Amino acid sequence: MNEILTLRPDVINRLAKGHDATITGLHAATVAPAGISSDVATTHGTFTSEFNNALRAYEAVRAHAGQALQGVAAGLSKSLNKALTAYVNTDLNSAEILGEQIDG
Repeated sequence: MNEILTLRPDVINRLAKGHDATITGLHAATVAPAGISSDVATTHGTFTSEFNNALRAYEAVRAHAGQALQGVAAGLSKSLNKALTAYVNTDLNSAEILGEQIDG
């Protein structure tokens, strides 16, 4: 069979697990700077209020982007697992049908 068309379930499973690990890393990176604008406001007072407002907006955009990336990684993982399950089930069912035709 052509190697290009060969599907290896263990590779697909590993890719899905890799995306799951990516979700964990993205979550950690997303929450790490949370609240930094409040910390700056506490330590520097109203003198830096304009900067704090900009930083707060940046925090919100960064958090939203991180959540969106987590959603993409979760979707990829779910789709890979779903495709793998469909492939394996189809392969097993086809093998049973062929086996019945040959044996029958």
